[in-house]
Amino acid sequence: MLLSPESSAAPDPRHSPDRLGAPRVVCLASQGRNTIRELNANHPLVTGLRDAQKKVDDDAALAVVAETAELLYSTALLAEGGALEDPARFAELVADRLTRTV
Repeated sequence: MLLSPESSAAPDPRHSPDRLGAPRVVCLASQGRNTIRELNANHPLVTGLRDAQKKVDDDAALAVVAETAELLYSTALLAEGGALEDPARFAELVADRLTRTV
């Protein structure tokens, strides 16, 4: 689930504004490494996912939002030179999304 800026959780010292003032949420990866990844909570993709999550009214729509978040995360891993835990799953999600747009 995406973290929202209006979360009632206690402030985390790892959350800090970037040099442009946009809030960033720091997330720890769970792939056996202690790599720190930052998520810009104001990025249009992130705000779009958060808005879409709020609007879902059925399990199928929620699954599409979750798959989109998974695609975003996997793409970020690849962009930084990382390896995907399940490359076949990523290929399946990309092919499915491309099929829906054609």
